[in-house]
Amino acid sequence: MKNCNQILKIISALIIVVVFASCEKEYVPAVVGDVSYQADMQPFFNKSCVTNCHDGITSFPLNLSEDVSYDNLNTGGYIDLANPSNSSLYTKIAPGGSMEVHSSSSETSMTLLWIEQGAKNN
Repeated sequence: MKNCNQILKIISALIIVVVFASCEKEYVPAVVGDVSYQADMQPFFNKSCVTNCHDGITSFPLNLSEDVSYDNLNTGGYIDLANPSNSSLYTKIAPGGSMEVHSSSSETSMTLLWIEQGAKNN
């Protein structure tokens, strides 16, 4: 009988874990308000992009180093102000994009919000 109670407790615990793990979480953007290129976007690029590949030294396209990143994004066609979610900067880091692993969900939502706000150099 003691073994049956332990088994029931274990099964109950597993069911609770499965139920809570399967709950979908509502997506809430982590960033609200104005996104600053200098205070928000460039530090993200420095941490996630420049240190890995996009430093202007490696053979990877799109140099995101501080002095040239804004101009490179805008002249390289990486920003689509008419359809921000279609911007290649966003689609690369969004779920399913080739650079998704280098961006947290808050950084991804911040990037989309920055583009939606006009991709200003502020």
